[in-house]
Amino acid sequence: MKKFLPLLFLSFISLFSNAQWIATNMPSGVLAFSLAIKNDVLIMGTLSSGVFISTDKGATWVEKNNGIVNKQIWSLAVIDSYIFAGTAGGGVYRSADEGNTWVPANGNIPSTTIIRSFAKFDGKIFAASTNKGVYVSTDDGLSWSQHNSGITGLVALPLLVTDTDLFTGVLQGVYKYNKSTSDWTKVSTGVPNLTIAAFTWFSDGQGNKKIFAGLSGSTNMVVRTTNNAVSWELAENGLAKVPVATLASKGTVIFAGNDYGVYYSTNAGDTWTDVSTGFPLASYASFLTSGSDYLYVVHTGKVWKRKFSDFGIATTAIENTQFASAELKQNYPNPLNEHTTIEYLLKNTAQVSLKIFDLTGREVSEVISETQPAGVYRHQIEAKKSGLKPGTYVYQLQTGSEKHSGKMIVE
Repeated sequence: MKKFLPLLFLSFISLFSNAQWIATNMPSGVLAFSLAIKNDVLIMGTLSSGVFISTDKGATWVEKNNGIVNKQIWSLAVIDSYIFAGTAGGGVYRSADEGNTWVPANGNIPSTTIIRSFAKFDGKIFAASTNKGVYVSTDDGLSWSQHNSGITGLVALPLLVTDTDLFTGVLQGVYKYNKSTSDWTKVSTGVPNLTIAAFTWFSDGQGNKKIFAGLSGSTNMVVRTTNNAVSWELAENGLAKVPVATLASKGTVIFAGNDYGVYYSTNAGDTWTDVSTGFPLASYASFLTSGSDYLYVVHTGKVWKRKFSDFGIATTAIENTQFASAELKQNYPNPLNEHTTIEYLLKNTAQVSLKIFDLTGREVSEVISETQPAGVYRHQIEAKKSGLKPGTYVYQLQTGSEKHSGKMIVE
């Protein structure tokens, strides 16, 4: 039996070394710009195409822009039963029906102000902005007022809610919110004079809480506090000296996204390991987002994912398709040689268009265009008859104003 142990060990090492980031099936011509998640439903903000939602962990995406005029989405958040989106030039939008329709939620927020993050604390919704500091809403985001008492500066980026407190980063300072006085106190002892770009935190279950802040500027690093922000210390050994844009945690493992990719730490930031394998190049990583069994990140204009099991984190996957009004399945077989089948589900009668595009956005084939009742539909595609030469294609299902897309490979 002993002779098999080295083989088992080598197999384990091989599996771990082959683990890498995988790009989700992005809609054609769309560049990811922000990201949020509810259960395992992904909500993607884009550079110029508005909001898309995926209920199958990025295999397909549905366009959800009914009511959104300004489609550069800088931030997204799910708070209670609402989704909030911060845009460029259009202020804030809010959806109360899982992204199907959006309404402006800009009361007292100028259209020139970009909201970078949202959080709920003490029964109120807070929003950090690029030029007006922090806003607060007491009516679920319909109206807002500036809430900057105690803060120096108006460029606010991240917000963090822990089990007991609310924090924000404004320029080079960390601030903690005081519920009793409704003002902010600077808690930056030990924090270098750099822009506060991101927060995360965890508790080890024994009353030990650790909070982390990602910094960017002339030199770049992560700092942590183990005494609820009374003082901070460096936690950067192994990190590249480039801007840190995003932080996330899963259990007691923390992740950092910077200009080179993604790093992780299993010892509360004492040391960091580069885990960027799979990305096409060293580039800006933002909006690290934790699902039940995958870690997601925005990188090179795409949403990428990687299993938490790659990092030794045990998880239990959940299934949640509550946002879907129509579902487009992955074509099968894929890759294909001569033919493949595209399957989709309609929950209501709809005008349906199913088309295939090449990666330049050129329409190659229109499979169907007609009104169909609710039901499950399967269309067999013959590669030669449809003009599909070897390569990668995007198939798109449009039902009314919603768009779903998937990716197929012809060999």
